[in-house]
Amino acid sequence: VGDDVECGMNVTVDSGTIRDTMIGDGTKLDNLVHLGHNVVVGKNCLLCGQVGVAGSVTIGDNVVLGGQVGVSDNIFIGDGVIAGGGTKIMSNAPAGRSMLGYPGTEMSKQIEGYKALRRLPRLIRDFAKLKADLAQSDRPKASDES
Repeated sequence: VGDDVECGMNVTVDSGTIRDTMIGDGTKLDNLVHLGHNVVVGKNCLLCGQVGVAGSVTIGDNVVLGGQVGVSDNIFIGDGVIAGGGTKIMSNAPAGRSMLGYPGTEMSKQIEGYKALRRLPRLIRDFAKLKADLAQSDRPKASDES
């Protein structure tokens, strides 16, 4: 454990089996954070409440993991990564990436997906109206039958 590391209540740090579990200088661990075996956390990181990091993960410097972020085992999180609350990081995260969602993807892509999802009810309603209008225009008119 490095210098100036802060650990909140009920933080658990598993001891290393293949390599030491390490926490870099200036890193802050909020309440209920779990670090699995062989995890290496870089300098000046912030792991918010209920973050769970599985075994053999390497976390770079200046990383922020929001509340309830989950990190799968044996992956690398690059320097400066920011993961929003509830993100599930299931593969390597390159340096500087902002992530969100399940599975964790670039924040901008995830937000576009959320926006599209919110538009779905309106799109379905508009589609149903177009379908009804098209069906109405396909019907023969009484004047056409004579």
